[in-house]
Order: sequence, then C-alpha cells, then structure tokens
Amino acid sequence: MRVKDLLEIGETGALPLAGFGLAAILVPYFVPSLRSRAGDLVKASAKLFLEAEFDADNALTEWLVDTTVDALMRVPFEKPIEQRRQHTDRVLDRFFSRAHAGARRRGFGHEDRGKRYQKHLAVIERALRRKQARAGAAHAPMFAHALHRVATERHAHGLR
Repeated sequence: MRVKDLLEIGETGALPLAGFGLAAILVPYFVPSLRSRAGDLVKASAKLFLEAEFDADNALTEWLVDTTVDALMRVPFEKPIEQRRQHTDRVLDRFFSRAHAGARRRGFGHEDRGKRYQKHLAVIERALRRKQARAGAAHAPMFAHALHRVATERHAHGLR
C-alpha cells in the first residue's frame, strides 16, 4: 500500500459513514444526557471529514502536477524537436489519464467528476505558466506545446 492510496478517503465506500450515522442516532437515544450535544458532534465530525477529504484531494492533485512538471523538465535537449514533442505528449497523456482516473474515483457524480478534472487542468496550467516564467529559452517550445495541449484538453471536455 502506497502513501497516496492511504490519502484516498473515498475508497472505503459508504459503510463507515453509515456506521457513524447509525451511532450518531442511537447513542443519544440510549444516553439522554448526550442529546443536546449530538447535533454539535455530528456537525464537527462532518466538517473534519470534509476538510480531510479536500486536503487529501488537493495534496494528490499537487503531487500529480509536480510529478508531471518535473517529468516535462527532463526533456532531452540533444534530441530533435519532434522527439521532444513526443516526450511532452507522452508525459501529458499520462497526466490526463491519471487526472481522469482520480476524478472518477473521488467524484460523487458526473458533475463533480467534471469539476475535479477541471481543477486538475487548472492547477497544471498555473504550474506550467509559473515554471515557464522562470525557465530559459531552451524550454520555451516545450512549454508552448504543453500549454496548447492543456487548452485543447479543456476545450475537448467543454471546460473553459
């Protein structure tokens, strides 16, 4: 089991949530002194769960983007431009595939999956633009091609 697998909270399914919900209903019934605090406990627990899920999702997105940008920066400059373009395409195809898979796994519905994928694309685009501003002229064609591919992917999925 890898660290990124541990961060995937949605993998456990609905059983833990159902168990927690059942406990939240039954415990105040059997312990009347907890009835006034049960609502506060449920709200606090839901807030912690959602914060953990969003932090994990953001951490996974950042890890994926950082890995992709690092792989793009390792483009072999001694190779012809077409081979460099193919390297960029392979790295970005791998990113798109992983971003789709992550959005499918962690998304709650079709619309949520689309928003999560859009977030992946927006994060990679910002990272590429930041890196492009700091990189030298030798990296300029790679960044231009990568940004064009991201824009094409956003357009292909109806995202702006």
